[in-house]
Amino acid sequence: MVRTSQVLVLGGNGFIGEPLVKALREGGINVTAPTQAELDIETEPQKLAEILKNYDTLIILTQPNEKGIMNIVSALALSNVQHVLYASTVLVYGSSKEPQREDVSPSPASEYARKKYAEEEILRRSTVPLTIVRLGNVYGGPKNKGIVQKAIEALYKNEPLQTSGEDQVRDFVHVDDVVAAVIALLKLLPERSRVVNIMTGIGTTIGNMFKTLEHVSGKNLIKIVGPEGEQVHTIGNVDTLRILTGFSPRITLQEGLGKTLHAYDRSIQK
Repeated sequence: MVRTSQVLVLGGNGFIGEPLVKALREGGINVTAPTQAELDIETEPQKLAEILKNYDTLIILTQPNEKGIMNIVSALALSNVQHVLYASTVLVYGSSKEPQREDVSPSPASEYARKKYAEEEILRRSTVPLTIVRLGNVYGGPKNKGIVQKAIEALYKNEPLQTSGEDQVRDFVHVDDVVAAVIALLKLLPERSRVVNIMTGIGTTIGNMFKTLEHVSGKNLIKIVGPEGEQVHTIGNVDTLRILTGFSPRITLQEGLGKTLHAYDRSIQK
């Protein structure tokens, strides 16, 4: 399935990690996804170094942790890892209504994005081939999060949702497409560091996402306009992903929101 046999996933129990680990295992790949309690990359550098000797691929889906990333770089020098894939964010590009290519000079749009970009730079110090994937506004699945989850919860609870900046543009990409894209990229061992956007290339305003969600659910969203914050527009160009892998995200926003509502229904029925 992929050019790898032993994969360590940091953050493998999270929103993106859980379906990715499941898909890799279904493809016959030996995957380990330790929890933070089992492996703390910030406080257990020696344990990390020993563990990494047993893997040829490392996938990093964790929240920003500069100390942990520095420990990873040190451990990689002593490991047998042949490929690192790091999940970053479209927010490193800053705000733009135009699809941003991977070679655009970064202008991180938030503290989170600044930390993510700093970790990208730290990982580049390693000699191990590196794939940085910059993700759009990921949604979907039972662990859905962000503005989509907030809107769904407000719909189901018939509670008002505080909103601001509904004309802000987002590149909404379903988690299943993210998983498929990551697996496609794992098949291609890079000769040097590369950056690849995993997004749809389609900009949708938050307001239009709300309207689509109302259409799919058959429910009306009660909104309260909150304080106006900074207007941030994020959308990415997906040519590199398509050229490298032949894959482009395929799940439309309407289809994806339908899948997300179904997952939410099942989660609250348990």
